[in-house]
Amino acid sequence: MPIPTMGEFLLPCLRLLAADARNTRDCLPALRVEFGLTDDEMAEMLNSGTRTRVFDRADWAVFHLLKAGLVERPERGVYRASAEGRAWLAAGKPLDWRIIKSIPAHQAAMAEAAERNASKEAAPGLSRDVADLPDETPEDLIERASKEAEAGLIEDLLQRLYRMNPVRFERLILDLLKAMGYGAGSFGKHEMTKASGDGGIDGIIHEDALGLDAV
Repeated sequence: MPIPTMGEFLLPCLRLLAADARNTRDCLPALRVEFGLTDDEMAEMLNSGTRTRVFDRADWAVFHLLKAGLVERPERGVYRASAEGRAWLAAGKPLDWRIIKSIPAHQAAMAEAAERNASKEAAPGLSRDVADLPDETPEDLIERASKEAEAGLIEDLLQRLYRMNPVRFERLILDLLKAMGYGAGSFGKHEMTKASGDGGIDGIIHEDALGLDAV
């Protein structure tokens, strides 16, 4: 199954912090069982390589529980369900990303964060209205934006290649192969053939100094 979103971790993390868990890491074994996560899913890293995706989303869920007043931090690195959080659980209320955004304490905390960041580049999502905040961690937002930018770059590059002069395209391919290390990465071992009448051979790369091994 897909790794749960940050919002899907909210209620399970609140339950666990109302029991024996003292922080996000303590929640991981129970979250794994509850969502049936595999070894690979538990080990999947963010693109940054700094933490696992499961931990990151669960940790941000705890962060938002704290901002909503459902969790408190009695000391550094230690979290527990607050009186409000325990009352929420006792009442059997549902909790997801849409609901937590509607809690006044959470709205106030997010508004304050946006105001603090108004004079500098805001963290992803903090410059938006609270109601528009997506069910994504900042890392998820960054990765999605990166993928969208990469897709746009690929499309732009393809369009440029389609419009490129054939002779320039042949030179580009030789430059690419040189950058990949063919011909020991030396321009001197790369040569273009004539633009026409070459039997389909557009360029030659000599892999050895005598030119006996050619690509």
